[in-house]
Amino acid sequence: MRVTIVGGGLQGVELCWLARKAGWGTLLVDERPAPPALRLADVFAQCDVTKLGGSGVLTRKVEHQILGTDIVIPALENAAALAALDGWCAREGMLFAFDPCAYEVTSSKLRSRDLFLRCGTPIPQPAARADTRVFPIIAKPSEGSGSRGVRLLSDEAELRAYIPEGFDAEGWVLESYCPGPSFSLEICGTPGNYRIFQVTDLLMDEAFDCRGVVAPTGSSPFFVREMEAALLNLAKMLRLHGLMDLEVIQTPEGMRVL
Repeated sequence: MRVTIVGGGLQGVELCWLARKAGWGTLLVDERPAPPALRLADVFAQCDVTKLGGSGVLTRKVEHQILGTDIVIPALENAAALAALDGWCAREGMLFAFDPCAYEVTSSKLRSRDLFLRCGTPIPQPAARADTRVFPIIAKPSEGSGSRGVRLLSDEAELRAYIPEGFDAEGWVLESYCPGPSFSLEICGTPGNYRIFQVTDLLMDEAFDCRGVVAPTGSSPFFVREMEAALLNLAKMLRLHGLMDLEVIQTPEGMRVL
């Protein structure tokens, strides 16, 4: 098995390391000359994937290398790069491990929140409503991955300093702060055929965000079943083709999906 991994950042590091553990050959593609995953890959090609299909000699050489692998796995969240890869792989008949329809929802925290509400998924209390403006609150930009731009705000002065529009800001998710232990859970498959993997405990701190992962979880079987049911419901609603994860906080009031 030989795989093309596009993106040599944190996700690319994980993919290259896991592919090596599985005995797979790896071609790493990144527009940077020395991405973090560089020395974990078997072969490296520097290329801007938005140029695939062009006439450049170096680009055509990279295309030839990619076509010599079995599957293309994206390890980046750049919309232009993902769209270019999706189109190029379709034209070349390459298997591309990416679900653009599901990603259109999950890449936006606002669209994800709408999905949660439609599914009845328990989430933190929205803070933008006049009757629920109780500090502290969490402010999250709708676009962007992980915790980038996420802030804990203790009062309205901090909110206005960070987001001048305050509660009326567009493109932001403002919700109640839910302290408690964090957990993650993954699901993989296609409609009618999903497999849920084990729950992991996430060790969090202010300096490093997630500084460690523990498995198996120490949470109760009931809590695990609750997480599994919520994730399966979301995957079905998305008609997911691929892999997705869910991050959850266990509060005194029950599970809250982030």
